[in-house]
Amino acid sequence: GIVTPGPAMAPQARPRVGALRLQLAARAPRALSSGPAALRRCPRRGVARPTCNALPPEGDARFEGTSPAVKGLVSGLTGLLLAVNGGGREEARQRLRVGRPPISPKQLHAGIREDFEEGYLWTGIINENLYEEDCRFTDPTLSFVGLSTFQRNIAALTPVLKRALRSFEVSLYACDLLPEERKVVAEWEMRGDVALPWQPRVQLRGRTEFTFSQETGRVYSYDETWGISAWEAVLQLVKPARRAED
Repeated sequence: GIVTPGPAMAPQARPRVGALRLQLAARAPRALSSGPAALRRCPRRGVARPTCNALPPEGDARFEGTSPAVKGLVSGLTGLLLAVNGGGREEARQRLRVGRPPISPKQLHAGIREDFEEGYLWTGIINENLYEEDCRFTDPTLSFVGLSTFQRNIAALTPVLKRALRSFEVSLYACDLLPEERKVVAEWEMRGDVALPWQPRVQLRGRTEFTFSQETGRVYSYDETWGISAWEAVLQLVKPARRAED
């Protein structure tokens, strides 16, 4: 998710993320190591070539189809986290993003793939240089405008992720550059074990469309859809995982 458990400038070193067990779906997938959720980055490994014939998600859960109750619940929790943890200082970083040179579609495509490899669906850590300042971020539970808003939400959420996640992984099934449509389209699956007594597991199949500007090459629309409804995704947090299937 973009700010629910679903875009640092290129010159800056991004924070190290961890507990990352990243598995790119391929004929011979290679997995990165996993461990306690300290959100430190795992060592860089070779990347397996993703398959291009992955099945689409079973459903097509979008923001427009999510019930007001679920949207209100997620929005309220996000607001609570911002009030408790704060959102960090984004003003200085925002000033540094002014006047950035354009990037090419190939650079954008490579950057998005790298963010998937780093597990951004769980950590929220993205390459800020790939996104417009006024980018709209949408998933089935939230929709808002602003890279700075995204960063504040992630800064508030990170302390919770550090405590709540035992381990997590992301499988990237496809990541295609569509120059004529000015889009990068990715199909993925995210799985994570939550540190609660009943050991729930979050498992979510999804698709993300990154629509980019012809002038700057940066993403101005991030649209994430899921294979299950937002309510079904939330219910996974109260349902014990069936470990026999692991």
